[in-house]
Amino acid sequence: MATATKKKAYKATPASSPRSKSQVIAECVTSTGLTRKQVVSVFDTLTQVMVADLGKKGCGTFKFLGFKMVAKTTPAKRGGEKKINPLTGKEYITKSKPASRKVRVRALKTFTQHIV
Repeated sequence: MATATKKKAYKATPASSPRSKSQVIAECVTSTGLTRKQVVSVFDTLTQVMVADLGKKGCGTFKFLGFKMVAKTTPAKRGGEKKINPLTGKEYITKSKPASRKVRVRALKTFTQHIV
């Protein structure tokens, strides 16, 4: 009967400056034992899933493995209102701004528990 070798848990070292994309991929390669192409394909697939969920036909939110949530919000059109200038007392109309799409990223509870 063969004995299973137990793998040591990977411990990431903190970076002194923000990591580049290639440094993150290299860390994933060393920790998982996968090839570089496999790790890149995983990240590409995650990106495609996120874009599909946040796109026009998607649900508008993407939860990433319990540590962050990416949500798309659509603020309404603003402006075109009548206001009074406090200095002169004259009435004027504000410039209107069209509706836009914004992406919000929020840390979830499990992620914040690990950091604090």
